[in-house]
Amino acid sequence: MLVRSTFTRKMLEEICPTCGKGKLVAIKKEENIENRQFSCGHSSITIEKTLRIQSELRLKLKGPKGKRKRSKEIDSSIKEDFERRTIRTRGPTKDETTVIMIDWKRGNLSHIHCKTCGNEWRDNTGENVTERFKIEPTPSGILNVKCMKCGRESISG
Repeated sequence: MLVRSTFTRKMLEEICPTCGKGKLVAIKKEENIENRQFSCGHSSITIEKTLRIQSELRLKLKGPKGKRKRSKEIDSSIKEDFERRTIRTRGPTKDETTVIMIDWKRGNLSHIHCKTCGNEWRDNTGENVTERFKIEPTPSGILNVKCMKCGRESISG
């Protein structure tokens, strides 16, 4: 615990906010808490809290519901310079469902994960993405992604 014993002239003139009679006698600071003690016995505690506000866009698109109909579900979230998309394509049976997660950082592909078989690529490993996934861009900017391990295919959007 730190106790500040040096006072400025302004501090010596500070009066108790509760009763208006006591004068400031001590200030104790500990991390983000400041305790001001007055000659009348009252004390004033100030707690500083820093909040970080971050914007996020979250989008979830679902295809038609029904009995094992072939449908697509896209879950996308964007935070500052990071975007994650999880694409789930339901097949006629549960074993034919494909789930691929794709991440971008600052507009560049940074991570692909086939949740169906566990195949995964990250840009910070130094490994070439084509060793694990086949990626073909379409004219509309959407990527066709094929897992080289299980052969499942999906699109990025």
